[in-house]
Amino acid sequence: MTQPEINPVLEGKRAWEKRMLSALSDYTNLNKITEALAKPFIGCQIQKVACFEALGFPLGAGVALTLKAGLVLVRKKKESDEDSSDFETETFCDYDKLKTFRVLKRTVPSGTRILVVDDLYETGNQLRAAINLLTRLGATATGAAFICCRGSEDVNLDPCYGFHVHHLNGREDLIPFIGGTD
Repeated sequence: MTQPEINPVLEGKRAWEKRMLSALSDYTNLNKITEALAKPFIGCQIQKVACFEALGFPLGAGVALTLKAGLVLVRKKKESDEDSSDFETETFCDYDKLKTFRVLKRTVPSGTRILVVDDLYETGNQLRAAINLLTRLGATATGAAFICCRGSEDVNLDPCYGFHVHHLNGREDLIPFIGGTD
């Protein structure tokens, strides 16, 4: 019997989210997935791992532990959030909606080498916004890692990046840890 392909586009965002929440609730799954995301960056002197709210948080934490790096939480700004000089923000358009990321400034010292981690790369707008935000704070984005990249054939060609983008598409050995579709 063939294992299902890792493809959030085919299964829909809600099904993908449920699948990831279920997979990440198990220590063995979480460990295998985060080790696979971190592996290409071992020895790259990554100092911090930046991750997106919400599914990126547990993935980023696991990758940061594997790489012995600190963690930078890239939060989605909500209307109820206070404006504060303690945070740097970046507003961007994603799927025809304006969104804003915010990062606590003191978590990103100038010159920090950062790896960006999330569960899913789709349009690239979130990654671009995070890179803009982190580089404005003086960090150097050294790479990105995702469980799944939609349109992955174009990721390394985008001139915005200039660094390695790693994803687990096609990693059939990880399907048992990520789980099948509902």
